[in-house]
Amino acid sequence: ETFWHAILFAFVGGLILNLMPCVFPVLFIKIIGIIRIKNKKQSIVDGLNYMFGVIFSFLIIALILRIFKQQGQMLGWGFQLQSAYFVTIMAIVFFVLGLMFLDVIRVNIRIKTMPVNSFFTGLLSVLIASPCAAPFMGAAIGFVLTSNVPASVFFTVFGALALGYSLPFTLAGFFPEFMKK
Repeated sequence: ETFWHAILFAFVGGLILNLMPCVFPVLFIKIIGIIRIKNKKQSIVDGLNYMFGVIFSFLIIALILRIFKQQGQMLGWGFQLQSAYFVTIMAIVFFVLGLMFLDVIRVNIRIKTMPVNSFFTGLLSVLIASPCAAPFMGAAIGFVLTSNVPASVFFTVFGALALGYSLPFTLAGFFPEFMKK
């Protein structure tokens, strides 16, 4: 497998990851939210901020994996789910988010209307996606985790995965009129 294959596989794997059962409902809900935005400029900013949040999350995961790899440990996609602390925190976060969706609790924070909301949605969507894997994605991640590739290749592959994963929502931000049809 070559560097270019890994990038292509990562990008396609990221796209397919959106169709996985653990991710698709979240993407669908976010796209509905973005097509409700009346201002085209705001929907573009929303899409870009989501993309930046996704890229940031994937690069943080890549950094952690790279550090562990350099220390001789082998971890893979979803490694954080092996931690009881992480799983407990995620369960609490999702429980609170569920209560917010049901209007059981209300949070009156201005962050809801700020572009940073989409950035955090991008971060959260990667956490939601972490138990899932998509076709092609495993080959790309496996390539960088098992090969002795330079850091630039390592992070480029994870960046391609992030771009593929964030592309549908980002495009929805740029072209909300197509989503309304």
